[in-house]
Amino acid sequence: MNMFFNYGTACSLHSSQHWKRNQTKTWWQPSSTHSVEYPRHFTFQFMHPAVMFFCCQCVKVVGAQGMTREQTGEIVKVLQERLGEHFKSVEDMQEKRREEDYDEGVEEDLQFEGETNEMLLSKVADVIHSLFGVHGAALLPYFNPLCPIFALMLAPGRSPAERQWSLCVFDDVLEFAGP
Repeated sequence: MNMFFNYGTACSLHSSQHWKRNQTKTWWQPSSTHSVEYPRHFTFQFMHPAVMFFCCQCVKVVGAQGMTREQTGEIVKVLQERLGEHFKSVEDMQEKRREEDYDEGVEEDLQFEGETNEMLLSKVADVIHSLFGVHGAALLPYFNPLCPIFALMLAPGRSPAERQWSLCVFDDVLEFAGP
C-alpha cells in the first residue's frame, strides 16, 4: 500500500512544474529498499505488470543521481531471477505438452501461461530500457550478467516473443550505450 502512495508521489513530483531532483532523491532513498525488493516477492508467473511498471517509473523519476550502485545492482539481480523463472516456466510448459494427459484444455491453459510470460518479458525489457535510458553506458557492467540470457533468447527454436524482446534489449544497449 505504501509503495503505491510513493509511486503516486513520484508521478506528481515528476509532472510538477516545481519538481526538483533533490526532493525526489529525498523521497526515493527511504522507499527504495521496498521499491527494489517488492518485485522479488513474486514469482515470474504471478508478478503483476503494475509492479514492473512501478519499477520503470521509479527509475525514470529518480534518475541516475538518485540511485545508488547497490540499488541498480539489486534491480538487475531481481530481473535476472525473474528471467531464470521465465526459462523454467517455458521448460515446464514444454514438459506438460509431452505428458500423457495433454489435451485441448491443457493447451488453452498453456497458451494463457505463455501469453502471460510474454507480457511479463516485455515488462522486464521495459525496466532495462528505463535503466539504460537513465544510466547509459554506465549500466553495462550491471547488464553483463543479463547479456547471455538475452543472447540465449535469440537462439533458433525460441519463441518469437523471446526473440523480439531480446532484440529490443540489445537495441537499447546500442541506442543508449553505443558509440
